[in-house]
Amino acid sequence: MDGEIQEDGLEGSTPFLESNEDNAEEGLIENEPQEEYFTAKVPHNDRHRWLILFYEYLTYPNYGRKKNRNRLQHASHIRTILEDLEPKGTGIDVLVEDEGYVVWTQWVDQNMGLKSSGTINAYLSTYETFLAFLTLDRVRPRNVPALAEEVTKILRNTKNKLKGWCRTVDLEACPL
Repeated sequence: MDGEIQEDGLEGSTPFLESNEDNAEEGLIENEPQEEYFTAKVPHNDRHRWLILFYEYLTYPNYGRKKNRNRLQHASHIRTILEDLEPKGTGIDVLVEDEGYVVWTQWVDQNMGLKSSGTINAYLSTYETFLAFLTLDRVRPRNVPALAEEVTKILRNTKNKLKGWCRTVDLEACPL
């Protein structure tokens, strides 16, 4: 199944789980299929819980009731970014490092020239949706891991910058 997803535009995605020995204590399975990962009933950690909840969120009408294939692609984009920034991490706090610019400095910059501007912008568009999901004003936040107020504020601020990031990717990809 992983091969199918990569053919759908996940070029250059990170091999998420590298060895059984490293993952045994975390309860992870090497090369766990994407759909099984995003539909797991028992998350491995807070990062996994956020990714499962995001995958579910993509079915709601305010995000276009995405088909399973598209939900897998979008959720995989976020998983790739998180794993590239912090392999085997257990949370999403890495996204707020450097006031949220870590995704630009450690992911976008690293992938410029390796991925097309369209691919990078697709990841950034998904990232914008993920940040909107993370920062929803929830009335009953019982199912989501707690986020500190400072973290939520940085994520909201970062979300507001992403349109400019996409323009910059386009400008740097096509110099005059």
